[in-house]
Amino acid sequence: MDYTERDLISNPLNAEELKKMAQDGGTAVRGLINPKSAVFKKMNVKIDDLDDNGAIELVGANPRILLRPLLKAPGVYIAGFSESSYQTVLNKL
Repeated sequence: MDYTERDLISNPLNAEELKKMAQDGGTAVRGLINPKSAVFKKMNVKIDDLDDNGAIELVGANPRILLRPLLKAPGVYIAGFSESSYQTVLNKL
């Protein structure tokens, strides 16, 4: 299977990519943030208080707070690792 790897720290997602990822993943942009990450915890930000624009700003300044890995396939994005979700998507390819 062909794939493209992207280092999200050196080549972070832009606002449009984040919005598209959230939309295709059926979540708000804040749903792409890992609230358990050490970087996010140090920010002292309440994830429930973030709207999409606030989450985009936060991720833009600190891409390490994104859930990883990210899988992009036709029409779907998966943030974080879920074996069953990955299997479902990969079986359709």
